[in-house]
Amino acid sequence: MEADLENLNLEDEEEGPILCTRNKITIENEHQVCLVGKALIDCIIHFPALKRTLADLWHPLGGVIISDLGDKRYLFKFFYEVDIKRVIDGIPWSFNRRHPRAIHLLRNKVRHVQPKILFLMETKLSEKGMKKVREKCGFTNGIEVGANGSIGGLSVGWKGEYAVQLRSFSINHIDMEILEKEVKLAWRLTGGT
Repeated sequence: MEADLENLNLEDEEEGPILCTRNKITIENEHQVCLVGKALIDCIIHFPALKRTLADLWHPLGGVIISDLGDKRYLFKFFYEVDIKRVIDGIPWSFNRRHPRAIHLLRNKVRHVQPKILFLMETKLSEKGMKKVREKCGFTNGIEVGANGSIGGLSVGWKGEYAVQLRSFSINHIDMEILEKEVKLAWRLTGGT
């Protein structure tokens, strides 16, 4: 390698470009990393917003190409199998603010883990919408900070015998002191974006 560097001369004629090829998907398995989805609502779909929102929700490592197939059907072409697997295995498919799939997944996770306190952030929901989600997850007590347009949205829900004192909140945080009555233990919970 040192000999090659010694003979390096910037004044020599340029050599041709070095072509780097990427492993392209062959025609046979081109659709192996594709999904087809259909919008199940009657209203008009704003296609650029759909593309932007789902790409933001999924964060695929290799990106995703979303094509409109007509009749509210869409082709989602991924570049890595890990991305398509993440989407199939549970990343939200919802497009509007109601997020029925995400709420369903959250409820299942809450049933499995059984937390006594639940903190949610970046919900993009109003206080009223977030209260409905919190209650669907079984948390009768809570504090919500509604989203500012499509940014933010915080919620803390709790079960059990807790005395909660709200210390402060903003669109970016909720700060509270929690007293566990059963064990007479006080602690602080601060959550934010």
